[in-house]
Amino acid sequence: MEVQSIYYNDNTNSFEDDFGNVEYDISDILELEQVIYYKKVGGTCYSNVGGEDFKIEFPTKGLSRSIYYDPKENVMLDEDSNIIYNIFSLITANDLFLFKKNKESINISGIAGETIEMVYPNISKSELLEDNLTDEQAFELINRREMQMLVHSYIYYKLNDSMWTDKEFDGRARELARLLIKYPKIANQMVWNTHFIGWDGTTGFNLPFEHPDVIRVSENMYRNWKSGKQE
Repeated sequence: MEVQSIYYNDNTNSFEDDFGNVEYDISDILELEQVIYYKKVGGTCYSNVGGEDFKIEFPTKGLSRSIYYDPKENVMLDEDSNIIYNIFSLITANDLFLFKKNKESINISGIAGETIEMVYPNISKSELLEDNLTDEQAFELINRREMQMLVHSYIYYKLNDSMWTDKEFDGRARELARLLIKYPKIANQMVWNTHFIGWDGTTGFNLPFEHPDVIRVSENMYRNWKSGKQE
């Protein structure tokens, strides 16, 4: 499922899309307490409204983050594998050309003054990220991937449909299988941990996707997805 990226511009106190358009009433997406918190500390948060996923980024002054080049697709990706459409707000076309030509990672400055590492891949981006997660990041990612496996398995096996391609499902399933091995203590904290013990990512057939909570989320997500396709 495509994630809609939103960026907080602290210079104008507004929320913008990838192209700098101001078209969001953030109160429809986040609670006021969340907005106040993230304006203060910076970072990234996620929200789902009406079945649509949002990723809201707040400036993190003095901190650092990474973005990743995918040579096969010729796109820059953020830490959640979303395409960065506004890359030229961070780097000039000439410097981006040199980055691709030299095939070496570089550091650039973000809009909020943060250091951004532009990573040219020597190993897969996913595996590079996985080895450098904080406990909080590992918890959030494992929790999200497990729920995704349950939801998309329900849609596939019970609704006889698929919102993801086989490649998309397999990629996220293999990523989760690696995370479960790399972060076993954190994996044991998950709601669904007992059902993912020893899980290798090859199939979701034996996962508990008929649990009422999973069915509710899956049916809602699928209904909104189908509605969007028909418009």
